[in-house]
Amino acid sequence: TDAALMYDAVHVVSVAVQQFPQMTVSSLQCNRHKPWRFGTRFMSLIKEAHWEGLTGRITFNKTNGLRTDFDLDVISLKEEGLEK
Repeated sequence: TDAALMYDAVHVVSVAVQQFPQMTVSSLQCNRHKPWRFGTRFMSLIKEAHWEGLTGRITFNKTNGLRTDFDLDVISLKEEGLEK
């Protein structure tokens, strides 16, 4: 599951980068309080993503940026067997 989630995340970011060719990145400093000038546009491109990934349909809430329609089942191994 971790590998599939990571694959889908990298794919979404790579598509956003490809759609924004004029984006440039110069060296950034950790103690800098100024936001990245392309950050808002880059996040908008990610929020617009629609893709059928390894973990299912990938879409994002336009307001908060969280992934929508996404469920994970947590499975635990108990003495009686698997438990959801």
